[in-house]
Formats: sequence, structure tokens, C-alpha cells
Amino acid sequence: MLLLPAVVYFFVQLPAVQTFLVRQVSGVLSEKAYPATVSVGSVYYSFFTKLIIDDVYISDEKGDTLLYVNELSLSLTSFSYAKKQVALHSVRLHQGVFNLYTYPLNEEKNITNITAIITKFANSSAGADTLPGERWDIKVSNVEVSDFRFTYRNFSKPADNHNPQIVDFKNLDVRDIFVDARRLQLSGDTLFFELKDVRCLERSGYRLQHLTAKRGFVCSTQTMSEELELIDDYSHLVMHYYKMDYENIKSFNRYEDNVRMEADFDNALFSFRSLGLLAKHCSMQPDVYISGVVSGTVAELRSDLVQITSASAKTQLLVKVRIDGLPDIRETMIDVNIIRLTTEAEDLSGLLQGIVYPNTLNLPVLQPLTTINMIGGFTGLYNDFVTQGMLLTNMGNAGFDLLFNFGEQEQSVYVKGDVQAHNLNIGRIVNASPVLGDVTGALAVDGKIFPERLGGLQIKATGHLSQLDFLKYNYKNIY
Repeated sequence: MLLLPAVVYFFVQLPAVQTFLVRQVSGVLSEKAYPATVSVGSVYYSFFTKLIIDDVYISDEKGDTLLYVNELSLSLTSFSYAKKQVALHSVRLHQGVFNLYTYPLNEEKNITNITAIITKFANSSAGADTLPGERWDIKVSNVEVSDFRFTYRNFSKPADNHNPQIVDFKNLDVRDIFVDARRLQLSGDTLFFELKDVRCLERSGYRLQHLTAKRGFVCSTQTMSEELELIDDYSHLVMHYYKMDYENIKSFNRYEDNVRMEADFDNALFSFRSLGLLAKHCSMQPDVYISGVVSGTVAELRSDLVQITSASAKTQLLVKVRIDGLPDIRETMIDVNIIRLTTEAEDLSGLLQGIVYPNTLNLPVLQPLTTINMIGGFTGLYNDFVTQGMLLTNMGNAGFDLLFNFGEQEQSVYVKGDVQAHNLNIGRIVNASPVLGDVTGALAVDGKIFPERLGGLQIKATGHLSQLDFLKYNYKNIY
């Protein structure tokens, strides 16, 4: 009996035996998956617990490649059929591709190319000696995927003229995939895991440099990860947790509408340049730090309290926010309740320019030493919105109810609305002193803000000024 494992080992090394085993395995799997095809190139049994399988190929029912793995290796720790338990030390997949396709089944339903195969394997694996609902407990200490590729095509949606420099979630092509996962356990319908590293490159140019999670799980209706860190070419996101809730796997066919997300950000560096690779028509560039809980679907994001800090830390914003319409930034409505805003004029000017007119429009220079505190809010599109609030500055105070429209072609900002000022030193704020000084009064304004080379401020104001300092002279009761 002690010689039996050695005899089996040397017997399996014989080419004729390996060829027989490969044909048998391929035949059984293909029969279960028919009309899909399953084939295995070669099998290598390493004394005593390691199995290496080369050239694993699975087609879908249409004959297209579903999965190909150049080399699959398994290292077994323990196995108990009676207890329905398997423990593996490692699973490694080196060089391969996984192609996931979605097709219209009828006018109301879609189906993926993997659904039918999984169903057939599940049905054929339910033997007479298996109790209904009986499942295996599977543990894997280490899983490594290297030099892999993943593609996704959604044929149920019409093709569009998508910008090749933006990720198209209906037509994904992710290359150079590397995954290092630890402590995997499949218990019932739930997979527990720990992510040490994930890296990949999408053909649009979006690069995931590093993704890690200390704890996580995936089940039929929820995915949860704790202590997450995500780094791409521009952003460095740190989250206490990130979760997704969904009705079933089919919800991912319309991810932006049917998958509800929730993330708890911890001073996470978010760059709008990352968003520009993920969302249509987004050319914004500022980098900001985010802390707080954000939840909702991509199409309907919410946060009851989130803190946003500029990269310079000179601007700090505490807000309640609602965002509807992503991923198309041009159709996205934003509703923000500004609980507290503390900033300096120069920093605020740079942020506004980076959001609305990156690399094109230089807004009039504001006095760098102007400090601003604000409460209020704004509603509308990112480049066409209404804002109301109170400004408290070291150069006077003001209330406002204004419409801003940022013209795309004209490189101008249209402004219309009402402003109330109290000892507001306009001259110092816009670097126009000693021509202008303190202003107190109520005005209706209507006009445009151009780049300085095109004239700067061109605004018509009507109303009542109780006082105005102009050319060092104090005028009173001006109508």
C-alpha cells in the first residue's frame, strides 16, 4: 500500500496514459457542455499533490472562445468526499483569455455566453447520491492569475461612435491582468477573499496600477470589500469599505442603473482626469481629496455628508450632494447643499478653471489673500447652474442668487442674477484698487466674464448702492 502513490505517479507519467486521461477528461466535459466544446492539451501529475494542466479550452455554444488557459496548476492540501471539503494550497492560471458576451434572448431578456454552460454543468453534476442543496466547502490559500486578458461585448445594445480614449463598458478589452488573491473560501453561494494585488490595462489607456482589499466576499446579491486601496495613473483612493448590491448577476448588464454602490472614502485622492477616462465628455482636471460615504447607482449618486479638500488644502468644502445622469457628464444634474466652504480666491479660481475650461480660459485673477467662507448651494449642470448663498470674506460680505452659464465655443461665462454687498472691497478682490473700493448695496447683474485678453469683466449692473468707493471718493445713494 505504501508503494501505491509512487506506482500511480510513475504510471501517469507515461505518454500513452496521459493521452488516454486527457481524452477521457475532455470527452466527459464536452458531453456535459454540448454543444460547447471543452478540450485539454496535456495533464502532468507531480508527485504527490500537484496537478498541471496545459491548453485548457472552452468554447461557448456559438463556437467562440469562452476561456483559454495556457497553463493551469493546482496544489492540493487535503480532500474529503465524505465531508464535501477541498483544501488547495495554490491555484495558478498563466496566460489566457476570458471572453464574456451578452446577447439578446428576446425583446425583454438578455443572456450571456457563459450562462448556458454553467447551467448544464450544474444540472449534470447533480448526482443521485447528492442531496438537494448540498454544497462543497472549498478553500484556497493562494490564487495567482498572470498575463491574462478579459473582453466583454454587449451585443444587446446598439453600437455607437465611442471615443477610443474612454472606457466603453459595452465593449471592454482588459489586458496584462495580474491577480494575487489569498485565503479564498467558497462556502455555500458565498466566496470570501483577500486581495493582495490586482493590476491591468484597458485598451482606452486606463491603467489600474494597484488594487488591494484586506477582506471581502461575493455572493449572489452582494459584493463587499473592506480596507480598500485603488491606485491608477491619477487617483489614489482609500476606502474603509466598498459594496455593491444587486438583484442577481443579470443586473450587471445595466450596471449604471441596476447596481447600487456604497463607499466610505478616507481622505481619498480623486482626480477628474481619471473620471475623464471613464465618463463621456469629461475634460475636467482638478485633483481633490474626498472623505465621507457616497452611495447609489452610477446614474443616481448621493451623499448626506462628504468633505472635499483641494490638493493645496486651501479649499475645504462640506456638502450634501445629489448627482443624476452619469456617466454622460453633459447630461448630469448636480444638486449641492453647501454646509460650509472655506477657501482662498486664488485656489477657488484655479479649481473653477480646471473644472470648466481646462487649458483654454484664464479667469480674471483674484486677490490671492482673499479668504472666503460660504454657505448655500447650487443646482444644474456642471457648466450651467444656479447658485445661492452667503459669502463672508476678509474683504466684506455678500449674498447672491446667480445663474452661471459657461459657453463652450465663446470661452466666456454668462452671469445673471441678484447680488447684495456689505462693505465688500471689490477693488482688492479683483485686483482693481485703487480704482474700486468698498461697495454696499443691492444690484441686479447681467453680463459676461471673458479672458483678460478679451476684456475681462463685461457686466451691466442696475439697482441701489448705499455707498461706493470709486477713485478714492466715497459715493452714496447711487441708483
